[in-house]
Amino acid sequence: MKKVIVVEDQEILRDSISYQIDSKEDYEVVLKLADANLVYDEVKKYNPDLILMDIFTEDRNDGIEAAAKIKKDFPQVKIIIMTGMPELSCINRAKEANVDSFIYKNTSSADLLAIMSSTLQGYSTYPREEKNLINEADLTKREYEILQLLCNGLDQKSISEKLFISLNTVKTHVSSLLSKTGFESVHKLAIYAVSNGYIITNNK
Repeated sequence: MKKVIVVEDQEILRDSISYQIDSKEDYEVVLKLADANLVYDEVKKYNPDLILMDIFTEDRNDGIEAAAKIKKDFPQVKIIIMTGMPELSCINRAKEANVDSFIYKNTSSADLLAIMSSTLQGYSTYPREEKNLINEADLTKREYEILQLLCNGLDQKSISEKLFISLNTVKTHVSSLLSKTGFESVHKLAIYAVSNGYIITNNK
């Protein structure tokens, strides 16, 4: 049976993830923590096979920094970083820290367990990175305009009315935005655009 430590500052999510793992006979969650800074000492105590680690934990302590320290001194321990934010900088930092795999928190239970299994077998799983950067996507002026409105919380119908264009035209532009940037949803694209300073929101 593989021993797992779950590090997540949101109690509901921490318990949910742990329940999913414990429901499988091959795994046992031996410890649940809210703070990444506490993990290192517990690794020596519990000798886990795998750690699921959030990036931003209690008191804003950094899961990737904690992972780097653990991988340096306990390279046999597999680490999967979890995040709700699609930021390339975090993916690159995780790779530099020798983190084994990287997943988003909206990953399904089946996919999470599959990635855990493959990671324990020595395989590495990371999100696709190609064409994620907005400034490399060659967006048109209209696409930027629609992205701005999306980031300000307008739905596609409201955008069509504001710009005096058809709803189908808006849908075409949104489809192009997703295709060019590589994001799978408008929500993730909007979060990335705002959090990385590509779009300044103005919800007046």
